[in-house]
Amino acid sequence: MSAFLPSTAEGFICTMLSNVDPSNPALLENCQICYEEFNASHPAVWIRFTSECQHVFGHQCLVDWLTSDNTNANKNKCPLCRSPLYGKSKWDEDIEAQTRYIRSLSAADVGRDEIRAQSFILQDMLDRYREAGERQVLELRQHRRRERRARRREREQDAHRRAPRAEQDEK
Repeated sequence: MSAFLPSTAEGFICTMLSNVDPSNPALLENCQICYEEFNASHPAVWIRFTSECQHVFGHQCLVDWLTSDNTNANKNKCPLCRSPLYGKSKWDEDIEAQTRYIRSLSAADVGRDEIRAQSFILQDMLDRYREAGERQVLELRQHRRRERRARRREREQDAHRRAPRAEQDEK
């Protein structure tokens, strides 16, 4: 399981998907959820930033899959490979386990020093979790900026390549 996963479907949709260029020759022709062809009204998105899954689906199909109100036990997983896409991460599970332990100490009325020591451990874990999440968000933002710059450069290069052709066509 990935160390960092968004906790909600909305968080996953906002941070972990990238649009796919429809002219990309590596793009499958059909969405693997609805089996319809990708086009302008049915754009493809790529699950990115997870090590387990990098599948491509129709944007709305994936959103519907992840946000459905049904009791589908797999709705937080990839429709193809069932890799977790959002929910509790390893950090969340560790923090919950530590919190349960501290509560059990309180319930057993163990000495305050023991509880205080465990509280410091939990606070340290929370701080590391928060820092890791902030780093991940920063990396995602930087990656998106690089992608936008690369797309902008490609468009500029395409426009530059087309300009001489247009001049030749006019002659």
